[in-house]
Amino acid sequence: MSDHPTEKELEALSRGDLPADRSRAVMSHVLKDCRQCRSAVRPPLATLMGIPPSAQELAEQDAGYSAAIERVYKAIRPEWSHLFAQRAKARKALAGLETGGLEALGKVPRDTKGLALYKTLLSRSWALRHENPGLMVQFASLATQVAAKLAAGRYGEKRIADFQCRAWMEYGNALRVADRLAEAEFALGRAVEFHSRGTDDELLAARLLELQASLAADRRRFALACRALSFVRRYYFRVRDRHLAGRTLIKQGLYTGYAGDTQEGLRLLRRGLSLIDGSYDPALVCAALHNQLLFLIDQKSFRDARKLLFQNRQRLSNSGGKINELKMLWLEGRIEAGFGKHGRAERILQKVKEGFDQAGLGYQAAIASLDLAAALLSQNRVAEAQELVVKAARVFSALGIGREAMGAILLLRQSFDLRAATVAFIEEVTVFLRKVENDPLARFDPQ
Repeated sequence: MSDHPTEKELEALSRGDLPADRSRAVMSHVLKDCRQCRSAVRPPLATLMGIPPSAQELAEQDAGYSAAIERVYKAIRPEWSHLFAQRAKARKALAGLETGGLEALGKVPRDTKGLALYKTLLSRSWALRHENPGLMVQFASLATQVAAKLAAGRYGEKRIADFQCRAWMEYGNALRVADRLAEAEFALGRAVEFHSRGTDDELLAARLLELQASLAADRRRFALACRALSFVRRYYFRVRDRHLAGRTLIKQGLYTGYAGDTQEGLRLLRRGLSLIDGSYDPALVCAALHNQLLFLIDQKSFRDARKLLFQNRQRLSNSGGKINELKMLWLEGRIEAGFGKHGRAERILQKVKEGFDQAGLGYQAAIASLDLAAALLSQNRVAEAQELVVKAARVFSALGIGREAMGAILLLRQSFDLRAATVAFIEEVTVFLRKVENDPLARFDPQ
């Protein structure tokens, strides 16, 4: 077109009011033919048409953005300053709580009150989860009391409810870790009540659902735990947090395998491992790899298990702790037995049994004894295998294991008395005793 569009036409185009035919003609003229008309087009139409702003327009936009940012900053600066101050106080107070129990609260600066004290107590509680579950519970309990006294005038009723929700759910998790499951269920129920009164924080809801899943798993309700985690996983995928989505998948894989579906459990574990940042959480990687090995061995996929162990031996050896080392050695012994290398399996499993005995882990030592007995019986060393089974039966009896489990071990002992014991039957009983750890209601049905 040769005639320039009028100012009114350009305004109509920006509003979307210009007829379609005329719109196409005007846009073609502006974009291809006429620099004069290009300079007349103003944002946001210029942006949509791909016309770069002039230097003056850029300066005006920058000034406008700066003014807007300054207005927002002035509005929220007091709140930021308060939160940063509380966080700094919490970090300082936490340093005084790194050792000791509740008596260490006397080292906390006197000005550590309110939100700062709340954060301090929750951080200290979480830090104790692997070393002192009882003390973990006590610090989390104190956090619920502090949360109830936070100033509603400063934070608002809804945010106070969020603070109380977090305190109660961490208290519930501490109770779960301490194996006080009925109390944990009550505490998590209280957390749900506070969340319903809060700001509808989705991250808080995801964390709460994740803890409820952990409690369900501890109660051996694995289907319910996996169902809850499926919602958590969807949330993390939606907010594009690959690491937390991967961590959730790993938990789902673990619970699925415990429920008996080791094939699906393996699939979920592998997918979860492909998503997480291993450098950020190496312990999670080791746990996932360990469970993969466990499920592969249970499936008698010894070749895949040996390959996985070979590829990750260095990473698994750095998982830390004597008990973790014994667990890895235990898996290696079972793999060797699966390949028929019974002499090597015997030597490894003997170390595992002795290690668990020294650590005071009688149940694990007794199950390792049965694996060792199978390795000995495979070498026709019947008397030695029988002696191990008899000693293991005494340990299980002293530990007061369930009736089904005790019945299985006594049946195994009788099979030796009748000179009818087989390696296959030892393995069958051992598999059942491992299953009972995750499902106390399981029934022993010998083949």
